[in-house]
Amino acid sequence: MSSNTLSDGVVVVMGDPRDATRDYQHHLEQLALTGGTDLWKVPKGAQVGDVALVYLIRPVSAIVAFATVLTDPVEVNAAPDRDWGDGWYSELGGFGLFDEPITRDELLAEVPAWRWPVQPHTATLPRGEAAAQLMDHVAPKSLELRLLESAASTVLVENDCVYQVVELAGEYLVTAVTTDQFAVGEPARVVARSMELDDALDMMADEVRKDAVRFERR
Repeated sequence: MSSNTLSDGVVVVMGDPRDATRDYQHHLEQLALTGGTDLWKVPKGAQVGDVALVYLIRPVSAIVAFATVLTDPVEVNAAPDRDWGDGWYSELGGFGLFDEPITRDELLAEVPAWRWPVQPHTATLPRGEAAAQLMDHVAPKSLELRLLESAASTVLVENDCVYQVVELAGEYLVTAVTTDQFAVGEPARVVARSMELDDALDMMADEVRKDAVRFERR
C-alpha cells in the first residue's frame, strides 16, 4: 500500500450503519465499561495504533467515542450478524466515551479544514491539516485520548507491564499497564507525575522496582 493511502494517525469510523439492527450507543457504552474489543469497518488505509473516532448518526450526529486500531485492516465478506456489509475491517479496543458528544455542527465550525462532516456517511481518513485540526479539537476533551496522543519519552517493558513517561501540558506523567491490557488497547493508569523529566524517570524506575518485588512474590 503506498504511503499516500495510509492514515495520518487518526481514522473516523461510523458508530451505526444505515440499517442498524442493534443499539450501537449501548454497544459502545458496554465496550468502554468492560474493556472489550470488536471488529469494526474501517478505511483501507487504517494502521495499527491509529486513534479511531466513532461517529454516531443516530440519535446525535456526533463523535461520541474513541478507540485504538489493534490490527491491520483485512478485506472480508460480511458475517451474518454484521450490519455493515463487505469491506475492510480491523479489531478496535481501548474504547472510551466523550463526556459530551462532539456534534456535526461543532465539527464544521471548529475543524474548518475538514469537509467530511458536511455529509458524513462512511468511514474516512482525515488528512494533513484536517487531521491535525481534528485531533487538536477532540483530544483535550478526554484525558485518556490525550495520553494516547502524547509521544512517550521513555518506554520500558518489565514485570509483564509496559511503563511509559509521557509529556502532557508541560507535566511528565508516569503510566503503567499490563502487557495483556496494552495488547488490547486498554488505557494505562497514571502512577506518578512530575514537572521534571529526570524526576519522572526516577519515579518510573522506582515503580519498576516495586513491581519487580511483587512480581517475584507471585
